[in-house]
Amino acid sequence: MKRISLRTTLFLFIGLAILFAWLREPLLRFIRPNIVSWKLVENRQDFSEMLEKPNAFVFVHADWSMSSVAARREVEDFVVDWRTRNREPEMPFYFVDHTESTPKWLIEWGKSDNKLTCIHNGYGESIWLRNGEVLLRLHDYQNLQNDLREKTSELFKKNQIQ
Repeated sequence: MKRISLRTTLFLFIGLAILFAWLREPLLRFIRPNIVSWKLVENRQDFSEMLEKPNAFVFVHADWSMSSVAARREVEDFVVDWRTRNREPEMPFYFVDHTESTPKWLIEWGKSDNKLTCIHNGYGESIWLRNGEVLLRLHDYQNLQNDLREKTSELFKKNQIQ
């Protein structure tokens, strides 16, 4: 039986590290849709169901906005991280896409709460809900990943989200 030398093992390890670094993005694009399971809010009925949940995280997206596209990436990374680290408590993640046209119910929702003013502006809004009420809204995509983790943990403790 042939033995593998330390040098061969080291070269193999470095080669695999380079390969995985090179393939990281394509692999994530392949794996991410299976982990990021958004509940798509497409109509008023979906919207009403979302508001009835005791807890919810909502991302409002528009492909025509570069800040929303950047924020979506950060939010998807957060959702993957949250789902892999926190099996319980379960928190549904909702996705509102107003790329093609802004639904009337989204505009009405924005007008109904001062925290949601101009929710359809394309910033890539992250919104935490508790029993349909807005707890917090973030719309700055820079350093969003850290803010999402911190704010979600803070809201879980503060409001005892379960």
